[in-house]
Amino acid sequence: MLQDNFHKTMSKENITFRIDSDRKAALDAIAARINHDRSYVLNEAVAASDFFR
Repeated sequence: MLQDNFHKTMSKENITFRIDSDRKAALDAIAARINHDRSYVLNEAVAASDFFR
């Protein structure tokens, strides 16, 4: 996983978006497997994405 310092130093904001129920279930399964919440998994995915670089 990416360094946890990333999440500690950035300010937090809420966003809302739509996602297929299958993908939401997959996110929840990943979160449960690594003992983190869905928000953590989404933040890690965005931080690791080349789209934002």
